[in-house]
Amino acid sequence: MYREGKGVPKDDVEVYKWSNLATTHADAEQREEFAEARDLTVESLTPEQRAEGQKLARKWFAAHPRE
Repeated sequence: MYREGKGVPKDDVEVYKWSNLATTHADAEQREEFAEARDLTVESLTPEQRAEGQKLARKWFAAHPRE
């Protein structure tokens, strides 16, 4: 949704955040697909945007611990 602006503004930082989260939580079969999407997104980010995406992902993880 964030990549294409469907229902939300386009936001590559959010794409990167959610791609990181998806990659981390995916099973082995899906992990490669999500990692590829994440890696494509990172190419268009500045170092500051990448750091912000990582920070947002860590914040999400802290608020939603896995049991």
